[in-house]
Amino acid sequence: MTSKTVRLFFALWPDEKVRKQILARARSLALEKKGRMMRSFNLHMTLHFIGNTSLDNMRCLAQKAAEIENRPFTLELNCYGSFTKQGIVWLGCSKVPSGLYRLQRKLGQQLGQCDFEPEKRQYRPHVTLYRKALLAEQAMEAEPVIWTAGSFSLISSEPDRDGVIYREIKRYPLETRS
Repeated sequence: MTSKTVRLFFALWPDEKVRKQILARARSLALEKKGRMMRSFNLHMTLHFIGNTSLDNMRCLAQKAAEIENRPFTLELNCYGSFTKQGIVWLGCSKVPSGLYRLQRKLGQQLGQCDFEPEKRQYRPHVTLYRKALLAEQAMEAEPVIWTAGSFSLISSEPDRDGVIYREIKRYPLETRS
């Protein structure tokens, strides 16, 4: 008998205002004929990709994530880039706030207490805009999107006929406990 698994990741999940601005930046690149633009409801900034895991482990991950203390921080998404080997075009920060690095590191340490091993390679925060696409230039300035991250989320990845749908399972506020 096999136990049910879910495909998960933790991410910064933008509100509707920020989501619309990110989508506008994606459209301004006009790469629709050269790649597949991310659907607006799937836009996010991954903190840790978990992959397929059991429901029991999901409960452990959710519990450990709830123990995180981190102040809110502001991102300025102001540059485009690409991972050419993977065909990913993204929107990111020319200067990543220390609060984001701190959150990602703390979360990885907490999740390591469950059945999860954080990636060893350097964290490269970004919002994927297109898949199977290339940018003519390696990095380009973008009209800034200001995103105040006041929470992070546990997200499930579920297949559908057009790819995947990401669904927010639980949101964790960023705050320090007194």
